[in-house]
Amino acid sequence: MGFARLKPGQTSQLYEEAMSLFLKGQVTEALKVLDEEKLRRAVEEARQSKAKAEKAMEEAIQNYLLRARLLTTQFRFEEAEKVYEEAVKETPDSFDAHFSLARFMQGLNRYIQARPAYQRALEIARQKGNRAGVAMTLNNLGVLHAMESWMGAARKAYVEALGIYEKFAKVNPESYSRDVARVKSLLKNLDKKTPVAR
Repeated sequence: MGFARLKPGQTSQLYEEAMSLFLKGQVTEALKVLDEEKLRRAVEEARQSKAKAEKAMEEAIQNYLLRARLLTTQFRFEEAEKVYEEAVKETPDSFDAHFSLARFMQGLNRYIQARPAYQRALEIARQKGNRAGVAMTLNNLGVLHAMESWMGAARKAYVEALGIYEKFAKVNPESYSRDVARVKSLLKNLDKKTPVAR
């Protein structure tokens, strides 16, 4: 679900407080910290903040995404979906918001809703030069296409993702060699079994 992805300093105080409660097993309390009013207020404050606006907005969106993930741990999928959609609505240019919504929908086997969210995430990643985001999205789009038996589209997505991961692995093999191996395996087994999204 992506809980360990963000590091202290990349998140807001609200996020860190909620995450601390979650790690103590206090999910209900963490959700109270991330109530809808606080989430909206954080986004509004980020919009008004001229200095560091992008960082503030990213922190505000991470609050939404954490709330959605926490709701998912409690199998409150309908509520989680609304939070993901609100995150996308609040920041239509956020890669993380679109990617997270897409992955959530894919996890619920809602491929029709997942596809446009992945496509928007891919578009944003390309526009912002986020090559890691491009590779990650292509990987998951490939999985989605394979699950829908669109093998040609899946292969095309995997091949592009593999090319990016191979370039990254030349510079940082420790971090990216597993990604290279995973995508190679997905390509090799494309017609044999259903793959799993990251």
